Amino acid sequence: FVPHETADAIVERITRLGYNSVRFHHIDRRILDTKANDTFTFDPERLDQFFYLYAKCKAAGLYICIDLYSMRPVKPGDGIAELPASHGGSEIKTLIPLSAGAMDSWKRYAQKLMTLRNPYTGLTMTEDPALYSLNLVNENPLVILWNLNSSLIPLFEEKYFEYLKKKRLDTPENRASRSGLFIEFLNDLQIRSIEEQKRFLKDELKLTALITDINMTSKFTLNSAREHLDFVDNHQYWDHPMFPVAAWQMPYEFFNSSSIVNRAGFPRYLMPVRIFGKPYTVTEFNFCNPNPNRLETAPLIGGYAGLQDWDGLYRFAWSHSRDYMKAVDVPRGFDLVNDPQAQLAERIIYLLFMRGYVRPAGPAFAFSCTPEQLRALKSTPGAEGNYPDAFTELGLYGRIGTLGAAASFPGVQKVDALNANWEKRLPAAARAALGKLGKTGVITSAGGQITLDSKAKTLKIVAPQCEVLTFSGTMAGRVMHLAGADRYQTAALLSLDGKPLTESGRLLFVQMPNLGATRQKFSNERRSLLESWGELPILLEKCRADVELSLPEMKVEALKLDGSPNGSVPAAYEDGRLRFTADTASRPGGVMVYLLTR
Repeated sequence: FVPHETADAIVERITRLGYNSVRFHHIDRRILDTKANDTFTFDPERLDQFFYLYAKCKAAGLYICIDLYSMRPVKPGDGIAELPASHGGSEIKTLIPLSAGAMDSWKRYAQKLMTLRNPYTGLTMTEDPALYSLNLVNENPLVILWNLNSSLIPLFEEKYFEYLKKKRLDTPENRASRSGLFIEFLNDLQIRSIEEQKRFLKDELKLTALITDINMTSKFTLNSAREHLDFVDNHQYWDHPMFPVAAWQMPYEFFNSSSIVNRAGFPRYLMPVRIFGKPYTVTEFNFCNPNPNRLETAPLIGGYAGLQDWDGLYRFAWSHSRDYMKAVDVPRGFDLVNDPQAQLAERIIYLLFMRGYVRPAGPAFAFSCTPEQLRALKSTPGAEGNYPDAFTELGLYGRIGTLGAAASFPGVQKVDALNANWEKRLPAAARAALGKLGKTGVITSAGGQITLDSKAKTLKIVAPQCEVLTFSGTMAGRVMHLAGADRYQTAALLSLDGKPLTESGRLLFVQMPNLGATRQKFSNERRSLLESWGELPILLEKCRADVELSLPEMKVEALKLDGSPNGSVPAAYEDGRLRFTADTASRPGGVMVYLLTR
């Protein structure tokens, strides 16, 4: 909700970054008239601001996705009998499948928002092709949320006992169970809710957009519910902040761990949820600031999303506050708006993923299990159907996902990863890749473009149009050899014209170490307890590397972070190799990007 001139500036910036889609999130709390006794009355000024920004995005060619519930509070006028007084709002996520009043509240808000005519487009969102997807309720899997609000637990138990009676399974043992049979019941509730919400949107409101839901967590127990969606969506953060004192208040606590060391835990966690035959998007991801390892983001998410052949990536978020958009400020939290490192990472991700510089893997494997296996699951708090680690690690080699017991998809091998020795039925190359990972910590993707070494803390992407290395010391691809790297960094050589590196006339070289604000304050030497985001100027870590490229002779020019020239860089050419030194401290204001031209 920003003034029109700010909206114009936002759209120009994000289209220049290469985005072709945006997600409007958390709008349902701020769009409301705070004086109203219900949550279906909108503030006219904010509604106008939303419609204008939406229209500017559409005019710029950006496709749009939204959530129909994320943070909207509950007020007495909403008519929810189970929540007669005002509430913060999270209760409604799990109450919608249980309560006619909560479902009606969700429908009334949806009808109001979706059927208002945007004066800047002339269309309602139900009929606007720019709105390509809609999520029913943000982060709402009952499997892990059903007992989050203690006041609602008796409602779930009452419905569960009814379910057991209907299935003729009403025994004392089953009533006490919170294992596979209870998960089956929760999924049945979620499916019924999804089907009713879909019917309302498509049949009554005539919505043309695709519909998704359950956009959180990776549990194979949720596959039967996700099968009822037009496409699958999911979220993941690496080192999401924790709050040892008060939620979303300083100090913030972090682990500061490396995803590469954890065998690409980010984004490996996301990989198995994709259902073969349906599109798959990730509408929230981030490698959270101020973790110094977040320089791993671009090759991890861009490289493996390309390998997995996903369909959409959305960094969370551009900005949580209009104030941060008004002027240059320090990087804060999840926001990209003032984070040079994250915005550089987006450009690398764009080329790896959007331009297809990393090819999808040929081999594909689907996790599958029977209804009997699901019902036999034992109750383990926090598990509720986690994919086996070995199966997710298969995603570092080939494409992985899930298929129901009765489903199949061309070119995809189904595996029963819940049974012992399931790996023995994999092709020899896949078995060898997993075996090498287990023994050495190293795994190379099918096709050979991505190699991860969890013990050495390195990741290497080598493809015709790009080479991306995350490392310290010395490391080489086919074209690029880097030595003397005195700091942990990601270095990327990228073709700008789509031609192979050896034929391209315009290349970018990106050198990405850590950065942070002046007087950013931590409570301990591990920098795991953050007390302040600091102040300007932003400090860029001093970082060097000797660059040797097996390329024709080229001119090397440093760039400022706005893309303007920052002076030529001395380079030598001998024996078919171009040599120069990349040094972030070589120019006032720092250097992270170089342009190479013939």
